[in-house]
Amino acid sequence: MEPFLAIGELLKAKGHQVICLLSEQFRYLAGGLVKPEEYNNRLFHFVPEVPYHWMFPRVYGVIHHGGAGTTHLALKYGCVNLIIPHIIDQFVWNSRIRQLGVGSKGMNIHQVNRKRLEPKILELIHTAAFKENAKKIAIQMKKEDFCEVLYRAIVE
Repeated sequence: MEPFLAIGELLKAKGHQVICLLSEQFRYLAGGLVKPEEYNNRLFHFVPEVPYHWMFPRVYGVIHHGGAGTTHLALKYGCVNLIIPHIIDQFVWNSRIRQLGVGSKGMNIHQVNRKRLEPKILELIHTAAFKENAKKIAIQMKKEDFCEVLYRAIVE
């Protein structure tokens, strides 16, 4: 399974800088990405949007902004996580991902640099417990009867 990088909301903050830095890191660590203007389309594909319910079951992990929806779906599909938060609740999800043992604790988008990012990506890839924990959480989430809980919350 390949890593998946969700840049969407990050573009509003320091998106171009983060894309270039992540590209450099993947190229350095795994012979992967090159700068977006010269990227190898066999290794990296830029799209305006992608249905996460389709993509996430096919990838090992997700590097993303840490929004509630992206975080929820990454956990639902057993993906390891690295969050690069920049606003509000994203910092809470960043801490929670680490507490759950399903990913590296990311850093604020304003603190991202090669020295900080490289060990986080390596930890994400090489810590088998992250994937094991993510799979366990995905199994638990599939067992949840959210319809019944929602119904009771509305009716009661």
